[in-house]
Amino acid sequence: MVIFTTWLFGVAHAAPKQIDEVTVSIEEWWLPNQEERQRGMERYFQVHYDKAPPKELTPQMVVVHWTGGSTAKSTWHTFASAKLSGRRDIQSSGSVNVSAHYLVEQDGTIHQLLPNTAFARHCIGFNHVAIGIENVGGNTKHPLTTGQVQANALLIQYLMMDYSIELVIGHYESKDYEEHALFKEKDPNYRSVKVDPGEDFMEALRVELTMMQRDTKAQLTSLPLQENDLSK
Repeated sequence: MVIFTTWLFGVAHAAPKQIDEVTVSIEEWWLPNQEERQRGMERYFQVHYDKAPPKELTPQMVVVHWTGGSTAKSTWHTFASAKLSGRRDIQSSGSVNVSAHYLVEQDGTIHQLLPNTAFARHCIGFNHVAIGIENVGGNTKHPLTTGQVQANALLIQYLMMDYSIELVIGHYESKDYEEHALFKEKDPNYRSVKVDPGEDFMEALRVELTMMQRDTKAQLTSLPLQENDLSK
């Protein structure tokens, strides 16, 4: 069962929905300026994919991130504007702001920020096919938690029941997938070096997902369970 909770004027309204054998609670915390954000993504598509985007995202992969910050609220406010602020490293490649579809707090609380069918700028080469999950933390004072591993696993399992997910990768692994059929980027100089969400987190997440495969009727056979060292 997936339970959606919308926060309206400080009051939670939950609407349960049956999804096979998975139980996950998702709090809706929508980012504003969505129409402007999607217009920005249309311009992004023209620059980086040389074509207009489809009407909606059809998710085919999940990219896992960390925020590097300490609170969900600060990340939400960073993502709220549709226009990118700062980030000189990527400003020249488009003015649309970075964002993600989901935000997971240190205690495992899952917030949905964007519809699953909305395009978001969160991973070079895969924004046309990827759902992004951000995890609060990732610094010395606020390392990622076991609760976040479990929440990410439940969320990904839920997404796999609705969509044909081919890949689940950490942001730092994206450079290793440039030969994959899903990767698209026409600018050979538009790249960045990432370390999030860390090898330890991805290893723990893959272990958790493998255990779920054994313990549920959900079909997760598309999950890539490669070693952290992709050269092996």
